[in-house]
Amino acid sequence: MIVFILTSTYFFVIWLLQCNHFKLSHNLWRGLLVKKVTKDVYVCGVELTTDILGGKWRIMILWYLRKKSLRFGQLKRSLKGISEKVLSQELKQLTELGLIDKKVYYQKPLKVEYSLTNYGRTFLPILYSIFEWGAHYAEIFNIPLIIDEATIDEVLNEKERFLLEYKNNKLESVN
Repeated sequence: MIVFILTSTYFFVIWLLQCNHFKLSHNLWRGLLVKKVTKDVYVCGVELTTDILGGKWRIMILWYLRKKSLRFGQLKRSLKGISEKVLSQELKQLTELGLIDKKVYYQKPLKVEYSLTNYGRTFLPILYSIFEWGAHYAEIFNIPLIIDEATIDEVLNEKERFLLEYKNNKLESVN
């Protein structure tokens, strides 16, 4: 019973924060979230972001979830070379960090989907910039990419649509 109440409270607080109903102080926020950060104090936001999103797979998981919800198997097929164990761990960590949501459909067979949370979506402008920077770097230094020019253009158009939508939604939430 106590676990249920604590879990419900945790998700309620996350929902409130995602909906921008109120802001919590850093210490209270940190106490409520089961974040997997390695330090109590960071030099700057870049160090914290690197701690949260560093590693081989996390940014790629967020990249594949940018447009739609995906099931575990779909993510595994997209992330060439990742083991099931590592993918499970990364999904759990990203869920605990509040960047992705895990939705369980109680049906036969059981269905689980992962998607970006509202807070996870705030990282999309950065992801698109990383994509663009990487494509530019590959072009300058003649590094072959599997992705073709048409797909790069499609993603850049996707970025523009997202940024316009993001800007409009952000402005609406302020009013």
